[in-house]
Amino acid sequence: LTGKIGIQEESEVTIELACEMREVISLHLGRAGCNVGHECWQLYNFDYDVSSSGEKKEGREIESISRMYTETKKGIFSPRAILCDSEPDLIRKIQNDDSGRFYNSEMFLAGTENSAGVFAKGYHSISSELLEPICDKIRKQFEDCDSPEGFLITTGYGGGTGSGFASKLYETLQSEYYRKYKIVFPGFSHRDRLSASHEVYNELMALSQDLTDVEVSIPFDNEKLNEISHRHLKVQDSWLDASNQIMAQTISGITTHLRYPGHAFEDLQDFQTSLVPYPPIHFCLSSCQPLISSSSHSTTPIYQITTQCFNRSYVMMPTGYEDGYFLSCGLIWRGDMSPAAANRPVADLKTRGGFKWVDWCPTGFKCGLNYHSPVVKPNGIIGSSDRAVTVVANNCAINGPFQEIVQKFQKLLNKRAFVHWYTREGFEYSEFKECEENILQLLSDYREISLETDDFDNDE
Repeated sequence: LTGKIGIQEESEVTIELACEMREVISLHLGRAGCNVGHECWQLYNFDYDVSSSGEKKEGREIESISRMYTETKKGIFSPRAILCDSEPDLIRKIQNDDSGRFYNSEMFLAGTENSAGVFAKGYHSISSELLEPICDKIRKQFEDCDSPEGFLITTGYGGGTGSGFASKLYETLQSEYYRKYKIVFPGFSHRDRLSASHEVYNELMALSQDLTDVEVSIPFDNEKLNEISHRHLKVQDSWLDASNQIMAQTISGITTHLRYPGHAFEDLQDFQTSLVPYPPIHFCLSSCQPLISSSSHSTTPIYQITTQCFNRSYVMMPTGYEDGYFLSCGLIWRGDMSPAAANRPVADLKTRGGFKWVDWCPTGFKCGLNYHSPVVKPNGIIGSSDRAVTVVANNCAINGPFQEIVQKFQKLLNKRAFVHWYTREGFEYSEFKECEENILQLLSDYREISLETDDFDNDE
């Protein structure tokens, strides 16, 4: 049984059943995007009882599997996914690994040129090589669908392919698939482990493109993921693998009702209509619980894991929910629990001090309950649990991390540092300033929302 928890004025919980499910295409771009995407598909396979060779194990039948997978005449399930990188090494590694045998081999795409970690090279040079081939593969995926709804995209905004090529692809998708939704999960670089100082250029430029061509963006910060892996999962090395698994676990929670019938975030349009009050204000924070070491198994009650999920130490960006105003908030539960048990922490969160809502949306929780047990990657770094919860929230606190990116961008640009790497690839200096202005306007929009609510509270 799956469905939506509707929080009514009387604080009662109701269950509604599912409607038609439409196909979703996953795009995994660049090294970071492919690594995270591969982690996600290993979780989805385990969730659907699909083996590493694509065979469906005997047991429960899940009608919604066709939303994420395509089935061959031989009964092999392969993901509706495309993995693309400018270099062949990672693509070959995934193809040749036992865990990657379930992919359709035609849906891998590798270039022959390194993007050099430069947005402009990804946007121009890499796109000239890879844009047409990936669009051909997307068309093939669409031809295999009855009613495709849109895209789930994983990428990394610090790299040249994940920022520049992804941005060019966003433009193309917006033009060719205007009515198809794009939900993007971008990764941001670890500030202490930058492979190059100019990565902040890539991040701000990609954010600028994201601003105009993406419906919902749910970013992850590698530094914060690393902190979570050390503090809560007790991982002392392999921080990048740990970060990828945490990111995949959160994405798996967010997309629960895309993969199982339900009415809370049960299609891509629902993410936009439930979370985004204005098109530019579409960047959301996320967190999930429980995050425990692989040697443990959690039986923590639903009330505790739900309230823990709002602790700033579990938010996937370097900020906390209490630092800004909520514009909207979604909670997605999985596992052994009752609707009444899920209702209690929501009722408490509504009245908890420290959490602030914009005045025009004072109780904007959208909640979903799924009774299938949560899954974790076998032999991974995250421990299993009887129940789990994921939060995705549009909160003005995201202004803080974006402000930090702008400040670092401005420091570099004022010195014209590394600019030549971009101009030699066809990028104009005026384009730096245009991207900066776009994000400054975004920051201004967030501040205006907060100030309007502050003024309303003072008038009260």
